[in-house]
Amino acid sequence: MLSFVRSIPEIVLGLMFLTVVGPGPFAATIAIIVHNASVLSKLIAELIEAADKGPQEAMKAVGSRALTGALFSVFPQIWPNVLSHYFYRFEVAIRTSLMLGLVGGGGNWSTAVCSF
Repeated sequence: MLSFVRSIPEIVLGLMFLTVVGPGPFAATIAIIVHNASVLSKLIAELIEAADKGPQEAMKAVGSRALTGALFSVFPQIWPNVLSHYFYRFEVAIRTSLMLGLVGGGGNWSTAVCSF
């Protein structure tokens, strides 16, 4: 599902939401949110899969629960990359908001900021 949503460009999503909610920055904001959420979800899922299994096994060995183990073994490993991807997608959202202004989506900084 994430791959399907990621394959749709923001401008197409903007046009689809434009017909649903009408012209204005709300349609562009929803399009940016949907696209960025799908991209970030896919990237974070790949980071979790690539995380080192050693700390996870150590947390299981001491008897931690799954959520606690993930919080203290996986999260510290992926956090720098998650922040990097987040800031990159924020920059892409700003550029996209300017392009979506062509379809009546506002196209200003507030559209990108509201999408995060």
